Amino acid sequence: MSESISGSFCIQYYDSSELDKVLKNNHVFAVFQFANETTSYQNDPRLITLALPQLNENKLIEVWTSNEELTQSVEGECCYHMTDSFLFISVQIDESRFENISEATQHAYSQVTALKQRLGYVHNTRMWNYFPGINRETQGNERYKQFCEGRHVVLADQNEHQKNFSAASAIGSHAPGLVVLSLSSNQPVSHVENPRQMSAYHYPKDYGKTSPSFARATSLKIKMTDHLYVSGTASITGHQSQHHDDVEKQTQLSLDNIEVLLNHAHKKNETFPVTIDSLSLLKVYIRHAEDYSVIKDILHRRSQQKVPILFLQGDICRSELLVEVEALYIQNCDKSLVTP
Repeated sequence: MSESISGSFCIQYYDSSELDKVLKNNHVFAVFQFANETTSYQNDPRLITLALPQLNENKLIEVWTSNEELTQSVEGECCYHMTDSFLFISVQIDESRFENISEATQHAYSQVTALKQRLGYVHNTRMWNYFPGINRETQGNERYKQFCEGRHVVLADQNEHQKNFSAASAIGSHAPGLVVLSLSSNQPVSHVENPRQMSAYHYPKDYGKTSPSFARATSLKIKMTDHLYVSGTASITGHQSQHHDDVEKQTQLSLDNIEVLLNHAHKKNETFPVTIDSLSLLKVYIRHAEDYSVIKDILHRRSQQKVPILFLQGDICRSELLVEVEALYIQNCDKSLVTP
Protein backbone atom coordinates (compact mmCIF):
# COMPACT_ATOMS: atom_id res chain seq x y z
CA MET A 1 0.00 0.00 0.00
CA SER A 2 1.22 3.47 -0.85
CA GLU A 3 2.02 5.85 2.02
CA SER A 4 0.80 8.91 0.09
CA ILE A 5 -2.75 10.13 0.65
CA SER A 6 -4.08 13.29 -1.01
CA GLY A 7 -7.18 13.89 1.11
CA SER A 8 -7.42 13.96 4.89
CA PHE A 9 -10.06 11.21 4.91
CA CYS A 10 -11.21 8.64 2.36
CA ILE A 11 -13.48 5.60 2.24
CA GLN A 12 -12.85 3.05 -0.50
CA TYR A 13 -13.34 -0.62 -1.36
CA TYR A 14 -10.40 -2.96 -1.89
CA ASP A 15 -10.16 -6.60 -2.79
CA SER A 16 -10.32 -8.74 0.35
CA SER A 17 -6.96 -10.31 -0.58
CA GLU A 18 -5.40 -6.96 0.38
CA LEU A 19 -6.51 -7.22 4.03
CA ASP A 20 -3.11 -8.09 5.51
CA LYS A 21 -1.42 -5.33 3.54
CA VAL A 22 -4.10 -2.82 4.50
CA LEU A 23 -3.74 -3.50 8.21
CA LYS A 24 0.02 -2.90 8.07
CA ASN A 25 -0.52 0.68 6.89
CA ASN A 26 -0.45 3.41 9.53
CA HIS A 27 -2.88 5.58 7.55
CA VAL A 28 -5.68 3.04 7.91
CA PHE A 29 -8.37 4.41 10.18
CA ALA A 30 -10.87 1.51 10.09
CA VAL A 31 -11.52 -1.62 8.01
CA PHE A 32 -14.78 -3.51 7.55
CA GLN A 33 -15.19 -7.05 6.35
CA PHE A 34 -18.49 -8.82 5.90
CA ALA A 35 -19.35 -12.35 6.98
CA ASN A 36 -21.93 -14.41 8.83
CA GLU A 37 -20.71 -13.55 12.31
CA THR A 38 -18.96 -10.67 14.06
CA THR A 39 -15.37 -11.53 15.00
CA SER A 40 -12.04 -9.87 15.78
CA TYR A 41 -8.86 -10.29 13.75
CA GLN A 42 -5.37 -10.42 15.24
CA ASN A 43 -6.58 -8.16 18.05
CA ASP A 44 -6.51 -5.20 15.65
CA PRO A 45 -9.22 -2.80 16.87
CA ARG A 46 -9.41 -1.12 13.47
CA LEU A 47 -10.95 -4.23 11.89
CA ILE A 48 -14.68 -4.76 12.32
CA THR A 49 -16.52 -7.76 10.90
CA LEU A 50 -20.21 -7.18 10.25
CA ALA A 51 -22.65 -10.07 10.09
CA LEU A 52 -23.89 -9.26 6.59
CA PRO A 53 -23.11 -11.82 3.87
CA GLN A 54 -21.45 -10.23 0.87
CA LEU A 55 -22.97 -10.95 -2.54
CA ASN A 56 -20.21 -9.56 -4.79
CA GLU A 57 -18.47 -12.21 -6.87
CA ASN A 58 -15.10 -10.66 -5.99
CA LYS A 59 -15.12 -10.15 -2.23
CA LEU A 60 -14.37 -6.64 -1.02
CA ILE A 61 -13.34 -4.93 2.19
CA GLU A 62 -14.23 -1.35 3.09
CA VAL A 63 -11.21 0.73 4.09
CA TRP A 64 -11.14 4.14 5.77
CA THR A 65 -7.88 6.08 5.53
CA SER A 66 -6.58 9.36 6.90
CA ASN A 67 -3.27 11.18 6.59
CA GLU A 68 -3.81 12.72 10.01
CA GLU A 69 -2.29 11.22 13.16
CA LEU A 70 -4.44 8.41 14.52
CA THR A 71 -5.30 7.84 18.19
CA GLN A 72 -6.98 4.60 19.27
CA SER A 73 -8.44 3.71 22.64
CA VAL A 74 -11.31 2.06 24.50
CA GLU A 75 -13.73 3.74 26.88
CA GLY A 76 -16.47 1.68 28.49
CA GLU A 77 -17.88 -0.50 25.73
CA CYS A 78 -16.79 1.96 23.01
CA CYS A 79 -13.75 1.38 20.86
CA TYR A 80 -12.75 4.66 19.26
CA HIS A 81 -10.35 5.92 16.60
CA MET A 82 -9.64 9.64 16.39
CA THR A 83 -7.83 12.00 14.02
CA ASP A 84 -7.57 15.78 14.04
CA SER A 85 -10.90 15.97 12.17
CA PHE A 86 -12.93 12.82 12.79
CA LEU A 87 -13.96 10.51 15.60
CA PHE A 88 -15.10 6.99 14.79
CA ILE A 89 -16.77 4.97 17.55
CA SER A 90 -17.86 1.34 17.40
CA VAL A 91 -19.83 -0.41 20.12
CA GLN A 92 -21.33 -3.88 20.22
CA ILE A 93 -24.04 -4.58 22.80
CA ASP A 94 -25.19 -7.95 24.09
CA GLU A 95 -28.97 -7.59 23.90
CA SER A 96 -29.55 -10.34 26.44
CA ARG A 97 -28.52 -7.91 29.17
CA PHE A 98 -31.55 -5.73 28.45
CA GLU A 99 -35.32 -6.00 28.48
CA ASN A 100 -35.58 -5.15 24.77
CA ILE A 101 -33.76 -3.59 21.83
CA SER A 102 -34.99 -0.12 22.87
CA GLU A 103 -33.11 -0.32 26.17
CA ALA A 104 -30.02 -1.75 24.46
CA THR A 105 -30.10 1.13 21.97
CA GLN A 106 -30.43 3.74 24.71
CA HIS A 107 -27.44 2.21 26.45
CA ALA A 108 -25.30 2.21 23.28
CA TYR A 109 -26.28 5.70 22.17
CA SER A 110 -25.77 7.16 25.63
CA GLN A 111 -22.19 5.88 25.70
CA VAL A 112 -21.47 7.08 22.17
CA THR A 113 -22.96 10.53 22.81
CA ALA A 114 -21.09 11.00 26.08
CA LEU A 115 -17.78 10.06 24.44
CA LYS A 116 -18.36 12.47 21.53
CA GLN A 117 -19.08 15.28 23.95
CA ARG A 118 -16.09 14.52 26.17
CA LEU A 119 -13.68 14.45 23.22
CA GLY A 120 -15.23 17.47 21.47
CA TYR A 121 -16.41 15.76 18.26
CA VAL A 122 -20.04 16.73 18.67
CA HIS A 123 -21.10 17.16 15.04
CA ASN A 124 -22.84 13.92 14.03
CA THR A 125 -21.84 12.97 10.49
CA ARG A 126 -22.99 9.39 9.89
CA MET A 127 -24.45 6.50 11.92
CA TRP A 128 -24.80 2.81 11.05
CA ASN A 129 -26.93 0.43 13.11
CA TYR A 130 -27.05 -3.35 12.69
CA PHE A 131 -29.09 -5.85 14.67
CA PRO A 132 -30.92 -9.12 13.93
CA GLY A 133 -34.66 -9.58 13.50
CA ILE A 134 -35.27 -5.97 12.53
CA ASN A 135 -38.82 -6.70 11.33
CA ARG A 136 -39.66 -9.25 14.02
CA GLU A 137 -42.32 -8.34 16.55
CA THR A 138 -41.50 -8.74 20.24
CA GLN A 139 -43.41 -7.45 23.25
CA GLY A 140 -46.16 -6.35 20.88
CA ASN A 141 -43.95 -4.07 18.79
CA GLU A 142 -41.64 -4.42 15.79
CA ARG A 143 -37.98 -4.37 16.76
CA TYR A 144 -37.15 -1.55 14.35
CA LYS A 145 -39.78 0.63 16.00
CA GLN A 146 -38.35 -0.27 19.41
CA PHE A 147 -34.89 0.69 18.15
CA CYS A 148 -36.23 4.05 16.95
CA GLU A 149 -37.73 4.70 20.39
CA GLY A 150 -34.43 4.00 22.13
CA ARG A 151 -32.43 6.14 19.70
CA HIS A 152 -34.91 9.01 19.98
CA VAL A 153 -34.67 9.09 23.78
CA VAL A 154 -30.95 9.88 23.58
CA LEU A 155 -30.79 12.10 20.48
CA ALA A 156 -33.91 14.11 21.37
CA ASP A 157 -32.37 14.81 24.78
CA GLN A 158 -29.58 16.80 23.14
CA ASN A 159 -30.07 20.54 23.06
CA GLU A 160 -30.10 20.89 19.29
CA HIS A 161 -32.54 18.01 18.75
CA GLN A 162 -33.17 17.64 14.98
CA LYS A 163 -30.00 19.55 14.10
CA ASN A 164 -28.07 16.56 15.41
CA PHE A 165 -30.00 13.98 13.37
CA SER A 166 -27.37 12.91 10.85
CA ALA A 167 -27.35 10.55 7.89
CA ALA A 168 -27.92 6.98 9.07
CA SER A 169 -28.78 3.40 8.17
CA ALA A 170 -30.48 0.65 10.19
CA ILE A 171 -30.17 -2.85 8.77
CA GLY A 172 -31.10 -6.33 9.93
CA SER A 173 -27.94 -8.40 10.42
CA HIS A 174 -27.35 -12.14 10.83
CA ALA A 175 -25.73 -12.51 14.25
CA PRO A 176 -26.78 -11.67 17.81
CA GLY A 177 -26.01 -8.25 19.20
CA LEU A 178 -26.57 -4.59 18.41
CA VAL A 179 -23.70 -2.92 16.54
CA VAL A 180 -23.63 0.88 16.45
CA LEU A 181 -21.03 2.70 14.35
CA SER A 182 -20.65 6.47 14.59
CA LEU A 183 -18.63 8.96 12.57
CA SER A 184 -18.56 12.49 13.95
CA SER A 185 -16.45 15.59 13.46
CA ASN A 186 -15.20 18.62 15.31
CA GLN A 187 -16.15 20.72 12.29
CA PRO A 188 -19.71 21.98 11.56
CA VAL A 189 -21.95 19.84 9.36
CA SER A 190 -25.12 20.51 7.37
CA HIS A 191 -27.98 18.07 7.09
CA VAL A 192 -29.83 17.70 3.79
CA GLU A 193 -33.42 16.57 3.26
CA ASN A 194 -35.02 15.17 0.10
CA PRO A 195 -37.85 17.25 -1.43
CA ARG A 196 -39.45 14.04 -2.74
CA GLN A 197 -39.61 12.45 0.71
CA MET A 198 -41.04 13.55 4.03
CA SER A 199 -38.29 14.06 6.59
CA ALA A 200 -38.12 10.83 8.56
CA TYR A 201 -38.38 12.69 11.87
CA HIS A 202 -41.79 14.00 10.71
CA TYR A 203 -43.26 10.60 9.86
CA PRO A 204 -46.81 10.06 11.16
CA LYS A 205 -47.49 7.72 14.09
CA ASP A 206 -48.28 4.88 11.65
CA TYR A 207 -44.53 4.15 11.71
CA GLY A 208 -44.14 3.97 15.46
CA LYS A 209 -44.56 5.88 18.68
CA THR A 210 -41.47 7.92 17.84
CA SER A 211 -40.37 8.79 14.30
CA PRO A 212 -36.92 7.76 13.01
CA SER A 213 -34.20 10.19 14.11
CA PHE A 214 -32.05 10.72 11.02
CA ALA A 215 -31.46 13.10 8.12
CA ARG A 216 -31.51 12.05 4.47
CA ALA A 217 -27.88 13.17 4.07
CA THR A 218 -25.12 15.04 5.88
CA SER A 219 -22.46 17.23 4.33
CA LEU A 220 -19.31 18.89 5.62
CA LYS A 221 -16.02 20.38 4.45
CA ILE A 222 -12.76 19.12 5.95
CA LYS A 223 -9.50 20.77 4.90
CA MET A 224 -11.05 22.16 1.70
CA THR A 225 -12.53 18.75 0.82
CA ASP A 226 -16.31 18.36 0.49
CA HIS A 227 -18.03 15.27 1.86
CA LEU A 228 -21.62 14.09 1.34
CA TYR A 229 -22.95 11.06 3.25
CA VAL A 230 -26.30 9.81 1.96
CA SER A 231 -28.51 7.75 4.27
CA GLY A 232 -29.87 4.36 3.35
CA THR A 233 -32.41 5.21 0.65
CA ALA A 234 -35.33 3.00 -0.39
CA SER A 235 -38.47 2.96 -2.54
CA ILE A 236 -40.36 5.63 -0.59
CA THR A 237 -42.10 8.79 -1.76
CA GLY A 238 -43.55 11.11 0.83
CA HIS A 239 -43.60 8.66 3.71
CA GLN A 240 -45.12 5.67 1.89
CA SER A 241 -43.40 2.58 0.50
CA GLN A 242 -43.85 2.09 -3.23
CA HIS A 243 -43.82 -0.92 -5.62
CA HIS A 244 -44.47 -3.72 -3.16
CA ASP A 245 -43.08 -7.06 -4.43
CA ASP A 246 -41.38 -5.45 -7.45
CA VAL A 247 -37.64 -5.39 -6.81
CA GLU A 248 -36.80 -3.83 -10.18
CA LYS A 249 -39.09 -0.82 -9.66
CA GLN A 250 -37.98 -0.49 -6.04
CA THR A 251 -34.35 -0.34 -7.11
CA GLN A 252 -35.04 2.24 -9.82
CA LEU A 253 -37.01 4.45 -7.43
CA SER A 254 -34.32 4.19 -4.77
CA LEU A 255 -31.76 5.47 -7.26
CA ASP A 256 -34.14 8.16 -8.48
CA ASN A 257 -34.53 9.31 -4.88
CA ILE A 258 -30.76 9.55 -4.48
CA GLU A 259 -30.48 11.67 -7.62
CA VAL A 260 -33.26 13.99 -6.43
CA LEU A 261 -31.31 14.41 -3.19
CA LEU A 262 -28.05 14.99 -5.06
CA ASN A 263 -29.63 17.69 -7.18
CA HIS A 264 -31.02 19.35 -4.05
CA ALA A 265 -27.60 19.24 -2.37
CA HIS A 266 -25.93 20.54 -5.55
CA LYS A 267 -28.04 23.71 -5.39
CA LYS A 268 -26.40 24.47 -2.05
CA ASN A 269 -22.91 23.32 -3.03
CA GLU A 270 -22.03 22.95 -6.71
CA THR A 271 -19.15 20.62 -5.85
CA PHE A 272 -21.62 17.81 -5.23
CA PRO A 273 -22.52 15.57 -8.19
CA VAL A 274 -26.04 15.30 -9.59
CA THR A 275 -25.96 11.76 -11.00
CA ILE A 276 -25.28 8.29 -9.63
CA ASP A 277 -22.28 7.74 -11.91
CA SER A 278 -20.32 10.60 -10.28
CA LEU A 279 -20.47 9.27 -6.71
CA SER A 280 -17.48 7.85 -4.85
CA LEU A 281 -19.16 4.68 -3.56
CA LEU A 282 -22.46 2.85 -3.29
CA LYS A 283 -23.46 0.26 -0.71
CA VAL A 284 -26.54 -1.83 -1.43
CA TYR A 285 -28.50 -3.91 1.09
CA ILE A 286 -30.64 -6.69 -0.45
CA ARG A 287 -33.32 -8.55 1.49
CA HIS A 288 -33.40 -11.66 -0.70
CA ALA A 289 -30.10 -12.90 -2.13
CA GLU A 290 -31.89 -14.23 -5.22
CA ASP A 291 -32.62 -10.61 -6.25
CA TYR A 292 -28.91 -9.81 -6.49
CA SER A 293 -28.47 -10.23 -10.25
CA VAL A 294 -31.47 -8.01 -11.08
CA ILE A 295 -30.38 -5.30 -8.68
CA LYS A 296 -26.74 -5.51 -9.76
CA ASP A 297 -27.65 -5.07 -13.43
CA ILE A 298 -29.73 -1.97 -12.67
CA LEU A 299 -26.99 -0.46 -10.50
CA HIS A 300 -24.32 -1.09 -13.09
CA ARG A 301 -26.41 0.52 -15.83
CA ARG A 302 -27.28 3.56 -13.74
CA SER A 303 -23.70 4.03 -12.52
CA GLN A 304 -22.25 3.27 -15.97
CA GLN A 305 -19.93 0.90 -14.08
CA LYS A 306 -17.94 3.93 -12.90
CA VAL A 307 -18.77 3.59 -9.21
CA PRO A 308 -17.52 0.84 -6.87
CA ILE A 309 -20.51 -0.99 -5.38
CA LEU A 310 -20.70 -3.30 -2.39
CA PHE A 311 -23.70 -5.66 -2.28
CA LEU A 312 -24.73 -7.07 1.10
CA GLN A 313 -27.58 -9.33 2.17
CA GLY A 314 -29.53 -7.75 5.01
CA ASP A 315 -33.10 -7.00 6.04
CA ILE A 316 -34.55 -3.53 5.47
CA CYS A 317 -36.34 -1.44 8.10
CA ARG A 318 -39.79 -2.00 6.53
CA SER A 319 -40.82 -5.56 5.74
CA GLU A 320 -42.20 -4.62 2.30
CA LEU A 321 -38.91 -3.03 1.20
CA LEU A 322 -36.57 -5.30 -0.77
CA VAL A 323 -33.54 -3.07 -1.32
CA GLU A 324 -31.84 -0.06 0.24
CA VAL A 325 -28.97 1.97 -1.18
CA GLU A 326 -26.58 4.27 0.64
CA ALA A 327 -24.18 6.59 -1.15
CA LEU A 328 -21.01 8.54 -0.54
CA TYR A 329 -19.22 11.40 -2.21
CA ILE A 330 -15.78 12.56 -1.08
CA GLN A 331 -14.12 15.14 -3.27
CA ASN A 332 -10.71 14.14 -4.70
CA CYS A 333 -10.57 10.86 -2.82
CA ASP A 334 -7.29 9.11 -3.67
CA LYS A 335 -7.98 6.05 -5.85
CA SER A 336 -4.50 4.49 -5.75
CA LEU A 337 -3.65 3.65 -2.17
CA VAL A 338 -3.11 -0.05 -2.81
CA THR A 339 -0.23 -0.91 -5.08
CA PRO A 340 -0.34 -4.01 -7.32
